[in-house]
Amino acid sequence: MTANPKLAEALIKAHAEAIKRFYDDKAFAVKAYLVWDKQDQSDIERVYDHYAKVNTYERVPYILTPAVEYILNHPSDAQVGAQMKAFNFRSVIDNTIVDRLVKDGFFEQLFGAGIKTEEERKAKLAYR
Repeated sequence: MTANPKLAEALIKAHAEAIKRFYDDKAFAVKAYLVWDKQDQSDIERVYDHYAKVNTYERVPYILTPAVEYILNHPSDAQVGAQMKAFNFRSVIDNTIVDRLVKDGFFEQLFGAGIKTEEERKAKLAYR
């Protein structure tokens, strides 16, 4: 990140813009998926409808404390679990870029004023 300090922010922005496009343009999303997976289009459309209905993709990509805690409390084996519990995840998980984008109004500009509630709820749960 020190070689290109704006790279992480650019990736987060591009990802959020792709998620907006996913939710706003079903035809585009299905067509893009079909390039990589040659299933029947109607099957992909059903998958799309389910993903859209349950809001599968995060609009505000905070890394949340409950997610980190779940991983720490459910290791694949005891040795890995011990290593994970000894590791300082705060040294690699940094929500400050998302905080700044929220403060600067990036997600609100992209998704509209309705995103404020999601921003506030997730900011309280963000891993710090």
